[in-house]
Amino acid sequence: MKIHVAVNIKSKKILSLNITYEHVHDSKVLPKLVGDIVKSKNITVVGKIIADGAYDSIVVFVCLADNRILPCIKVRKNARVGLKKGNIFRNL
Repeated sequence: MKIHVAVNIKSKKILSLNITYEHVHDSKVLPKLVGDIVKSKNITVVGKIIADGAYDSIVVFVCLADNRILPCIKVRKNARVGLKKGNIFRNL
């Protein structure tokens, strides 16, 4: 079992929580966490998301860009960046 938690680092409140099996990749869960936060009535603006390299995928960067959230995700060492079809935030 894996627990994915989105936390407001200033107030230390849990914004979203998701439990998955160990075979579900982390990058598949982040769009659901973001969706839960954006749909929440008491959260109006999410400025940025800080995550480790397990969340490094094009799908995650596109989801964050669609919701106008600045990604602070460590890009994997073997990632192919700088491609024309890649996400601009991932390339930066």
